[in-house]
Amino acid sequence: MTAMATRGPILECRDQLVAILDAAAIPVLETVSGRFVTPCAILEPGDPFVGPAGLGGSWRRVRWRVVLVAGAGDASTNIELMTQLVQLVVLAIGSAPGWTTPTVSGPRLVRVVGVEGGYTAAELVAETIADITEV
Repeated sequence: MTAMATRGPILECRDQLVAILDAAAIPVLETVSGRFVTPCAILEPGDPFVGPAGLGGSWRRVRWRVVLVAGAGDASTNIELMTQLVQLVVLAIGSAPGWTTPTVSGPRLVRVVGVEGGYTAAELVAETIADITEV
């Protein structure tokens, strides 16, 4: 295996998603530990992460899970902000070229090590198509 010259198409999809969220004024956390400023998003591989696109050849469906964090505390204290954030992010991702309108699960309480109580979060699954020809 040779050294990779670029980040590759899967991480390029992640970079696109970071840019979409940045344009919507939703910062993306690179690492999660302890307390952090909300609202924010955490990106994780979706499930399935990469799958067939039905287009043949090297085209693959790539999914990223966007954990959208509204604030500290349970859903009842953050429901208005959470719904506003979900609407904003669904519109931002859904209107971006090549991305489908995300599906949304939640809100739920997310526990973070070192933080008492937890945070209200919703999970969105964003999906796009990428040409994965080589590693």
